[in-house]
Amino acid sequence: MPRRGENVYKRKDGRWEGRILKADGKYCYVYAKTYKEVKNKQKNYKEHIKPREIKQQRPVESAAELFACWLQGDIINHVKASTFGNYFSCMQHYVIPFFEKPGNESLTEYSVARFTAFINQYTTLSEAYKRKILTVFKTALKEIVKGWPTYSVIMEAVKLPKTKTRRCRYSQSMNSG
Repeated sequence: MPRRGENVYKRKDGRWEGRILKADGKYCYVYAKTYKEVKNKQKNYKEHIKPREIKQQRPVESAAELFACWLQGDIINHVKASTFGNYFSCMQHYVIPFFEKPGNESLTEYSVARFTAFINQYTTLSEAYKRKILTVFKTALKEIVKGWPTYSVIMEAVKLPKTKTRRCRYSQSMNSG
């Protein structure tokens, strides 16, 4: 009965659970005896939430503010809630803190290349997660620098880590035998 992208699941105890993404990037859960009741609770919750407003009284000056504005912008309406949660996590934990540090405040080819190198040299992250962070970063960057004269130079500075192809054990044993 649950459909893709609705975040409604039937639990082992027979109840239905619905998940709602809040504005701060965390989830709120609702429970009911039937699928229809959960959908109604989700709908009521979403109707009572105020739409997120972009608070921008002064012009944006730093790269960290540009990324924060992108995250607070219209992106939430274009992706699924779980995708937005991933975007939010990557931006809040890696991208925004890096561009808040002294020397990285402006969005230039040099600062983008430094961020890419910083993530690629992060030893505690898996290669797949590094790739995910840089993909989210590149998605945001593409929207932010669209129309800038240095667009292509900045976008070329993002280098995704190479994926290592693994050979199948079966094909290896066939070749050696």
